[in-house]
Amino acid sequence: MISVERLAILVGAAGLIPFLAGVIGLLLMPEHAGWLISWFHIYSAGILAFMAGVYWPVAMQLAKRC
Repeated sequence: MISVERLAILVGAAGLIPFLAGVIGLLLMPEHAGWLISWFHIYSAGILAFMAGVYWPVAMQLAKRC
């Protein structure tokens, strides 16, 4: 069975794949820069929403303690 620490590292590394694909795409296909940048913004917004969703329960628990 895989350890939690190793899983966190693997998931974190896998999260870099779309960012690297965007950079490589911009370098190899500059004529598609508009589409790639739009895709990057949408992906980034999704990541930000996920991060906010992860910390929402923590914030609610902290608010109950006060």
